[in-house]
Formats: sequence, C-alpha cells, structure tokens
Amino acid sequence: MAATLHIEHAITDLATWLTAFAGFADARSRAGVTTQRIHRPLDDDKYIYVQLDFEGVGQAESFKKFLE
Repeated sequence: MAATLHIEHAITDLATWLTAFAGFADARSRAGVTTQRIHRPLDDDKYIYVQLDFEGVGQAESFKKFLE
C-alpha cells in the first residue's frame, strides 16, 4: 500500500530552505521517495508543506524516523 509522509513547518526564507532540501535529494532517493510535492500557503510565505510519497508505509515510517 502506498503512503504519503506529510511534513509542515516554519521557514525563514524559501531560497535557503530549497538549498537545504536539495542537499537531501540522495537521502530521499535511497529512502524510496517516489514523488515529492512542496506547497506554501497563500497567506504565509514563512511556512511550508511537503508531501513525500513512498511505495509502502514502512518506508515512510523509516524516513520519518530519519528526519526526527
């Protein structure tokens, strides 16, 4: 069963955050991320939502532990 890991948090600025996010591209690939989506609310440019899709719940749970 496919799973989506939903992450949301405050950021200081998008350019800095995107650079940091790009730095973890290999880790996401090794963890089995199949699709990633990045969203920002219209009314708050200092907040971000990330959705990472995995083929299974176990992969999503393992990556969540890695991030914590």
